[in-house]
Amino acid sequence: MSDDQIREYLRSRPQGQPPPELADAISRAADATPQQRRSWFAPFVPAAIGLGLTAVVIVAAILVGQDPIVGPGPSERPSPTSTPDASVVSRPSPTPAESIGAGESDLTQAGTQLTIPARDTEGSWGSISIERLPDAGGLRTIVRADLDEANPDPSTLYFVNDPDMFYLEISIEYRAEREPDPLRFGADDWVLQGGSETIASMDEKLFAMSRDFGPAAADLTNDTFFGTLTFAVPRSLADVELRLAYQPASDDAPAWVGLLRRPGAAPETFVMAPPGPITAEQAAIAAALFATPDTCTNPVAGYTVTFPDDWYTNTAIGSWPACSWFSPVFFEVEDPDVVPAEVAIVITYEPEVEAIGMPSVALRNEQTEVGGRPTFRAEYVGVGGGFMDIGSFAYGYVVGMDGELPGEGEPGAVLAATASWAVEEEPEAYRLATAILDRIMGSLVFDE
Repeated sequence: MSDDQIREYLRSRPQGQPPPELADAISRAADATPQQRRSWFAPFVPAAIGLGLTAVVIVAAILVGQDPIVGPGPSERPSPTSTPDASVVSRPSPTPAESIGAGESDLTQAGTQLTIPARDTEGSWGSISIERLPDAGGLRTIVRADLDEANPDPSTLYFVNDPDMFYLEISIEYRAEREPDPLRFGADDWVLQGGSETIASMDEKLFAMSRDFGPAAADLTNDTFFGTLTFAVPRSLADVELRLAYQPASDDAPAWVGLLRRPGAAPETFVMAPPGPITAEQAAIAAALFATPDTCTNPVAGYTVTFPDDWYTNTAIGSWPACSWFSPVFFEVEDPDVVPAEVAIVITYEPEVEAIGMPSVALRNEQTEVGGRPTFRAEYVGVGGGFMDIGSFAYGYVVGMDGELPGEGEPGAVLAATASWAVEEEPEAYRLATAILDRIMGSLVFDE
């Protein structure tokens, strides 16, 4: 997918997506910033990034300007579904000499890269770079159909885990030296061949390679066009040699064939389970924790909150005032500018910020009040782009400290409180943290 096409996608983003003109800047800044395990927003404090993007800047961006809540609340959403593993019986892999045909390239190892000519009726019109990506039993991804859902269910979106399939991925980049003839190239040039089966690549995946880049190629000599080919392969083909074939629109037969996979065990099916709703058990745990409360005050932002006595909060350290971090376990601080990994909830105050967009999809959002001030509360899932990893979740509040929430080009003071979840973490801990965060924010009072 070309840069222009990515920008076009962002311009036509569905409800809940950010302003495209700001997303690139956020992604570039995020790529240069180390992110912590639990808080996606914590790295964006002035001491951590030269651009001055803060946790609040990002949260304000994704929360401000959204429509009312678009899906069922946390207690109403269905629980994540599970998928049984599939077992595969494999035969010993043949040697390379037995597998590679005359003139074929070997792409059986992940990370292998090669370049071939891009062909048309006149011969070579440019080059194609190919990189073999790892096999997968399931994918953390976004499919375009998900982005069109009015009421997305995070237990089924953003993950492709068909137990009857495994997945092969190849990165493809065309580099044009002239306009091809015919003006047609892209994912339609490629198929996966195995035995008597021919498999086309998945075309609904976000940032999947376009079926036809042709119209975008006019007058764009020396430009590049790229994307990922993803093939959903039936597990019944695990013991069959699989070949990637390049057949341009100008040819009646493949112009290039490479061996992509030798017979062998398919990757194990796996299920990535995003956080489900707050369960009755988690709600009971949160209520029990608040039965023995404690309080703390942030003297900089001028608020006091109640939190569980069994939890831990911080004293003033580095640029962080007291009562900014909340953790279910004791934590130590090695770097005062980095939020410790144990911290589950972060509250950040910024006296002057503007709304900035980011690549994400709103699962739900609403406008409410906290401490008598206007507030946006929302939950987002990352769709990639450098800041939030695909499938990661962020839940939080943005409070307008001046009696209103800042808009684009209208700086204002905000208070942001967030909890977040990464795919490798336990979803139950995140969902409990959101229940605790709701109670903390419900207790918040401001100094008069």
